[in-house]
Amino acid sequence: MRTAPGTHAGPMTAAPTRPWPVFAVASIAVFLVSLDGTVLFAAFGALRSGFPGSTAADLSWVLNAYTVVYAALLVPAGRLADALGRKRVFQLGLLLFLAASAACGAASAVGMLVAARVFQAVGAALLTPASLAGGLMLLLVFVVWARHATDPAVDLSLFADRTYRHVNLATLFFGIAFSMMFFAMFFFLMQVWHYSLPQAGLAVSPGPSLVVPVAMVAGRIAARVGHRPLLVAGSLLYAAGGLWLYMRVGPTPDYLGVWLPGLLMTGTAVGMVLPSLSGAAVARLAPARFGVGSAVNQAVRQMGGVLGVAATVAFVGHASPRIADFRSLYLTHVALALFTAVLCLRIDTAPSRR
Repeated sequence: MRTAPGTHAGPMTAAPTRPWPVFAVASIAVFLVSLDGTVLFAAFGALRSGFPGSTAADLSWVLNAYTVVYAALLVPAGRLADALGRKRVFQLGLLLFLAASAACGAASAVGMLVAARVFQAVGAALLTPASLAGGLMLLLVFVVWARHATDPAVDLSLFADRTYRHVNLATLFFGIAFSMMFFAMFFFLMQVWHYSLPQAGLAVSPGPSLVVPVAMVAGRIAARVGHRPLLVAGSLLYAAGGLWLYMRVGPTPDYLGVWLPGLLMTGTAVGMVLPSLSGAAVARLAPARFGVGSAVNQAVRQMGGVLGVAATVAFVGHASPRIADFRSLYLTHVALALFTAVLCLRIDTAPSRR
């Protein structure tokens, strides 16, 4: 059935005549959503000071409420965008996100702050339609439902592909390790080396600053040889970064001799692994399944982040963490990274040779 010129069918909107401003706005919005999922890692100490009557477990929900709700609503938000139009849903999500952000700033109790973070996550999910993750019982219920539904949000036959299964398992474990390491960095610098929050932010920044340039080079390599070499090497390097901190970190500040080498290793490793996991997730999928395949992978990573935050709080979230607590966390991080490397050995996205 053909559509007459100048008209459109359904909620689809006409292509913008100036795509770059749209791209810029969308990029900024996605950056804000991503930042909001991690920025409170740096401010956890300030939250504790601002709400002195709350426990570390209570405050962890300020972080995890956002991540859990965001992951759980990604698939429904994506389907809503398909039904109502992406521009309309994007605008709704942006308004909700901004209003909830203002409510976060005005919150006078932890319960109010957690509630505002939930609404932030709803807005974020509308901004970045992706996929589904929530809790083990809900996941089991969803799997049973999806196996019998005529048009499920997530087609479980995606996981019939060995590479896709292993990519998502690797994403889960690396997501836990990444969240643990990133969150623990601020705990360590502020609680053990007694850096101020601005000092801790600057001290951590060399690692994240490496991710984008490394990812650009990694993408070129993956196009030629596939994702597996990058994933395995990056996971091993990430394990090496954790092992370095486990062996060298101490109560006496030594930024150049101890902290910076660990940052350079972990930052390079993240640039090799995270984008490669996203690319490998869809590398063998049919074009019609790219969206949902990528969405599931991103939601799995979000759930890994939730588990990583919970683990970090369990290890070092109390008022006076010791060096031994951080060393236990680093060993866990090393084990997760090594397990990721083993899973990635089963990933095959190498270009076919003719």
